[in-house]
Amino acid sequence: MHKSIAQLSALLLGTLLLAFFVHCYIIENLSAYPKDQNLGSYYVMNGVVSLSIGSIIIYISEKKSTYLGFVFMAGSLLKFLFSFILYYGQLVDDLTERKAQVLSFYVPYGLSLIVEVWYLIRHLNKSL
Repeated sequence: MHKSIAQLSALLLGTLLLAFFVHCYIIENLSAYPKDQNLGSYYVMNGVVSLSIGSIIIYISEKKSTYLGFVFMAGSLLKFLFSFILYYGQLVDDLTERKAQVLSFYVPYGLSLIVEVWYLIRHLNKSL
């Protein structure tokens, strides 16, 4: 179990760090949008929450595998609600900047979700 959580941690950390630096490079050099002040916190929050949900699912997969779907869906709902409550008030009224902020939020959200799902599918298929 600890090995699986360590692998998920390393995969999430590597993916999100690489994406963060690419994202910063694109915003600073190729984009007309200003850099979002919350960009780092979006990546950190999504990484921590994805790792938490993934760790819980890995732990539960060894105990009660019949509840994995419900735990994943509840975790995803909590992740979205937490993100929405935490960052919705920080969206600006300017439509151009709002698009940049929404993109800045959904890039790490989507990447962490993809990595989490991919790793959990791989982990659960090995345990069958």
